[in-house]
Amino acid sequence: MFTVTGPVQHGNKEARLLGVPTANVYTSRLVSELGVYAGFLHTTTETYKACIYIDTVPDKSSIKVEAHCIGFTDLDLYDKIVTIHATNFIRPKMTFGNLQECKEQIELDLEEIKKVLGI
Repeated sequence: MFTVTGPVQHGNKEARLLGVPTANVYTSRLVSELGVYAGFLHTTTETYKACIYIDTVPDKSSIKVEAHCIGFTDLDLYDKIVTIHATNFIRPKMTFGNLQECKEQIELDLEEIKKVLGI
């Protein structure tokens, strides 16, 4: 579906608060439809199965590709060059009324992604 490579940069830490820390890579080009994908995050030494989310940054100046490495909450990938490779589209971007609704949807997304990736 798409691949993006770049350094992992700090985000606003919202995903970490929801229990799904992400590696954030920014790009100037829209790589695919905004939303959630199943796929992989590759470092120079490891490959992780991932839940991937694509969205614009608030001022719409760039695209943020976030990857949560499934089963890992303590990886330190900041400033490392990673490649995020999306293989399956899960759903389009949604708007939530509160963080609890968002968290519940993330849990559903993770269940679907685990099925898709054979976890």
